[in-house]
Amino acid sequence: MLVFPSHIKVHYGCHETTKNDSLYIHTLLWLNNFPNPNTFIQTLHYEIFHQNMINYLNGIITHDIN
Repeated sequence: MLVFPSHIKVHYGCHETTKNDSLYIHTLLWLNNFPNPNTFIQTLHYEIFHQNMINYLNGIITHDIN
């Protein structure tokens, strides 16, 4: 999904640098016409969300010990 400035209601961000001087940013965007946090949380199906998150994390996290 592309997000254009007109879709953003509120934004917050802060930037940091790593030990090797690489720049990165932590950003929070709240989109226009998106439900408030309480309404959004009530619409989540926790069991389904929980299992989907576990499946996603299992798919991207790997361990390799030689």
